[in-house]
Amino acid sequence: MNHFAIAGIVLTAVTGLYVASASNPNVVGERLLAQQQDIAALRMDADVLPALPPTGLDAAVFRKAKPRRFVWVSAGAPAQSGNGSRDRPFARIGDAVMMARPGTAIMVKAGTYNENVLFPKRTNGTPDAPIWLVSADGPQAARIVAPREGKWAAIGGGGTDNVVVQGFHVTGGHNGIQFSQNGYDYHDTVNNIAVYGNVIDNPKEDGVKINGGSNVIVADNVITNCYDEAIDLLGIVNGQISHNSVSKVDSRTGAISVKGGSDRILIDANKISDITSDGVLVGGWTSPRMASRPGYEGFEARNVRVTGILVQGVGKRAVNILAAQRVDVSGNYLDVSPTYGAAIELGRNHPRAAVALYSSDVAIANNQFSRTAGRMRSMEGTGKVRFLNNRNGGRPALSAGARPVPRPVSRCRRARRVGIIA
Repeated sequence: MNHFAIAGIVLTAVTGLYVASASNPNVVGERLLAQQQDIAALRMDADVLPALPPTGLDAAVFRKAKPRRFVWVSAGAPAQSGNGSRDRPFARIGDAVMMARPGTAIMVKAGTYNENVLFPKRTNGTPDAPIWLVSADGPQAARIVAPREGKWAAIGGGGTDNVVVQGFHVTGGHNGIQFSQNGYDYHDTVNNIAVYGNVIDNPKEDGVKINGGSNVIVADNVITNCYDEAIDLLGIVNGQISHNSVSKVDSRTGAISVKGGSDRILIDANKISDITSDGVLVGGWTSPRMASRPGYEGFEARNVRVTGILVQGVGKRAVNILAAQRVDVSGNYLDVSPTYGAAIELGRNHPRAAVALYSSDVAIANNQFSRTAGRMRSMEGTGKVRFLNNRNGGRPALSAGARPVPRPVSRCRRARRVGIIA
């Protein structure tokens, strides 16, 4: 058992648990998996897998960090006259971001901001002094509206490290919130990113996209009306997608996706509904033009746990597993689409990839399916799979989705007294 941490939050990487392939397979074009297996070796140590800690302004991965400096923004402030103090706030969030340095909390007052908020290159926090971008008057009091045309996210940055985005209503943008490596060769990655408690709607493509980096948490967001993935992690090592509510995703792929050599990912307690294609995509079809992350070749996703999710109203699969290794799908409610052949499907990477990669070491256990027919199918070439103690029918026996996000009351009171701390 290997442990790994996201800034103090301990998760568990599952290795070596799958010791035998499915028994009694029937090969009729696709391999149908056995209904019961020995469960003795299938143990996921759920007691060490965390929930997110209670959070106010100190969101997600930066539990012990505290702001050292506050910069204020108000939609009603006169243009060009602000200096970022509470008494003379900036009118644009982008002006405050330009001033940010490690330990800065950017406090955005209630109102609508028509802009793309972009972190300049090398505007980074540190693990003990991140940069906070916060809706200061409470969840969704500050709304960012960005044009869907063009290539810019509503909130985004390239090669960005140690940033928290909390509590906004984000509308539009090419993607809603996006932090990505600079270039495609993993020399300038993103690290320690928390996207927490936002409402995101109507981007041109993804709701949240994090590409090429490490230590990412996307939690307690409500994401609707996307035209690609609602949440997309590509080439991420150490990631958590927790307690998000995702709906109305008109995508050819999936509502929640982890691919591109992603490793050690926890997907838990998300509510997914009204999806054109798949609910959760573990692995995927990363473009053959994209180089794999060095050291993470040979799979699309690895060491992934999908648990406690509620998937209803999908057009295709509740969970689609493509070229993924060491995957646990357990304790979920999974809708079986009446118009598609399987709630869970196991397949390969992009058909034009130079090397064909298949899924293996997959455990599917203790799930509740909405009906008996069409629970699972597997492409020929899939490796070891266990299908254990799953049941059919009945109402969902779990709750999932975004939790209430507390207002950053104590920090705001301090910020009113202090203003900008040089």
